[in-house]
Amino acid sequence: MKLLETLAAQVAKVGPLQRAWLTTFSLNLDLLEGYILPTLVGEERPRKASDFEMLQSQIYSAEGSRALDIKVFYDPHTGSLAQAKRTSVPIYPVDFRSANLLPREKPFRKGFFHPKVIYLQGERGAVIGAGSANLTIDGWSQNRECFHFEILKGRRNRLEVKKLFERMHIWCGLEAEFTWPTISRSENECRQWSFTTSLSEEKVLDLLVPKSRAENLTVWAPYLSMDLARLARTIEERFGVEKFHVVPDLHPDGKMRLSCEAGRDFLDAARGHALLKDEGSDWSQRFSHAKLFMTSEDIAIGSWNLTNPALGLSREKQNVEAGFVLFGRNIKLPRGLSHLSPEADGKDVATLANDERSFLAMELPPVPVVVTFDWKSRSWSWVLPDGPWLGMEPRLILPVRQGQFERVNLRMEPTGQRLIKGIQFFLRDRTVEVQHLENGTERSSSVWILESHPEERPSASFDGWESLIAGLIQGSPEMATEGLRSPYDGSEEGEKDNGKMDGSSKQGFSTHQGPTVTYFRLFAAMNSAKLTLEQAKDPLQLRRRIALYPGCLREILETSASLVQEGKEGSTMFRWFLVQELRTLVRLAQRRWKMLANEEIPPYPFKELFDLIPALPPLDTGDVALLDDLQKVCVLEGYR
Repeated sequence: MKLLETLAAQVAKVGPLQRAWLTTFSLNLDLLEGYILPTLVGEERPRKASDFEMLQSQIYSAEGSRALDIKVFYDPHTGSLAQAKRTSVPIYPVDFRSANLLPREKPFRKGFFHPKVIYLQGERGAVIGAGSANLTIDGWSQNRECFHFEILKGRRNRLEVKKLFERMHIWCGLEAEFTWPTISRSENECRQWSFTTSLSEEKVLDLLVPKSRAENLTVWAPYLSMDLARLARTIEERFGVEKFHVVPDLHPDGKMRLSCEAGRDFLDAARGHALLKDEGSDWSQRFSHAKLFMTSEDIAIGSWNLTNPALGLSREKQNVEAGFVLFGRNIKLPRGLSHLSPEADGKDVATLANDERSFLAMELPPVPVVVTFDWKSRSWSWVLPDGPWLGMEPRLILPVRQGQFERVNLRMEPTGQRLIKGIQFFLRDRTVEVQHLENGTERSSSVWILESHPEERPSASFDGWESLIAGLIQGSPEMATEGLRSPYDGSEEGEKDNGKMDGSSKQGFSTHQGPTVTYFRLFAAMNSAKLTLEQAKDPLQLRRRIALYPGCLREILETSASLVQEGKEGSTMFRWFLVQELRTLVRLAQRRWKMLANEEIPPYPFKELFDLIPALPPLDTGDVALLDDLQKVCVLEGYR
């Protein structure tokens, strides 16, 4: 992928990277997580679950602050929710139905969120990139695309980039998360190029073809106005264009995405009009998706198709677009341009109408609910804005623990919060289900989950009881490299125990071979766990040893509890001692928290931890007598 190589060069130019904000119309998660993210952090391409967890640790630091401020904004018209999401990278749909729009932004409601922009900020500066390539495999490897990067400079350019991302944060309800480097009032303007968007006062044609001089305008664009003649006339009258040439993409059937009638009207409207085919280009590529506007002196590269909503020439409907105008490039037209004939190369109206209907059939999700999972508080939260969708009686299906779900009536509870119980519930596909009524029929759709405090997301757990005990005995279980599994891996390891991902391996309590974890190893492991809690230096480290790291207190509780509650293997006495050790561990963690915590860190929910401790198994008469004898011996020997 040539564009991926270019991205790597830009990261090297400004890195180490601190911020990466990306926008797109359509989105492919395999490209984002499998190629772009590793390029941003300098890692190899991930291929299995553990690789994605390593990538996750590179994006979010282990100490609780985000190592890389990354956000991805996309248009929810394009769907793509069937894709599996394997990292916590936040992906925000820019949904104008519920966005906080200014009065002049109201036309966006009927348009598309269409910019393809990459902003990278590092220790050595910032770069801005824009063009036609969506964050899709086709856009980065199959289509003919045009994308351009510049080192961000010039006061106007900085303000335009800031304005675009500031508004996106506001539209998505992220005002508190927007920060921007100071823009110096004394900074010189950039004369070589300008960044411009649909929010700019001077839009692409204002910069490219000022009315002070007549220009020849040549446009490469895959999608054209249905009334190209009228659009051309508007541009000619407003900007003084003398000759208007259009180089459209040709559909695989060899036809323009323009009806014969519209093509003839365009050519008949003025002697300077022409429809051209680029004979010298590599047409083996499946789709010419590049958008290029060129005069005799300057060139514009961006996301604009040759339509009224894209160019900001419609009062009723407008897209959000972005790109560059590069000044003084003096690029000559390619030699291989030949004329197209509407009769031979244009589509008939019926075929074009079918194509247009399939494109415009993209619909927004019926219910624009935003669902967040907070790894720090272990809770779901959701927000549903007011709107006609409330009449659909929407319900949110929230997993609250392994295999158990709760249906939330969003009409009755448009906002709310639910605490989940059980650390071993994990977000493998990063989506939740929304049910709603549509014309009396119940429908279902998916919503991508936003994750807050992803640095609190467990990265691995021990692969069963014996591995957990061995890791605890060795000490520093959070540094362990063996006996671990990714809790997000839905492959062979998760299927060995009938799909259970709760760490409840039974191999440590075989009824045929006797318990392989002896009393000695049990007490040695629990003593090591106590030392791990006692040696925590601050609340952050203690919280991670309680709930995050491999071998954490929560993992010990849940893995042990599942064995005790089954009650079929191992002796009752062994399980009785195990429960007592669990109680001691939680009480110790509670004392340590009171000692270390300060007002800036909220109290840890110890009630939830105590609730995880199973009840003491009932002992028979012989066990009680044995315990009494052991207690007397301990008193005599001074161990009590």
